[in-house]
Amino acid sequence: MVIIVITQFPLESAQKVAKRYLEAPEPPDYMHSKGPYFYATVSGGVKSTAFYELDNSRIAEGMEYIRRHFACYFGIPGYNFEIQLSLDIDEGLQMIGM
Repeated sequence: MVIIVITQFPLESAQKVAKRYLEAPEPPDYMHSKGPYFYATVSGGVKSTAFYELDNSRIAEGMEYIRRHFACYFGIPGYNFEIQLSLDIDEGLQMIGM
């Protein structure tokens, strides 16, 4: 299972986001993370995407970590995020009975 988190915030909030990122909890040992990868948009400011890979048996624990990590950013003006639980192809095929 992969948890994808996409964030967005205005450029004016970038230093606050960076400071809280450095203070946020690190991913646990059972979770492999890639990113965050940052990119700028003309209308939306800064966006980032991060990927967290973990075993299906640890989804509840993984989501708890994600909740704690991204709660660190609450209160930053214009900061928002989206969490997506994503299946790999084998998991997707199992879900449809194949």
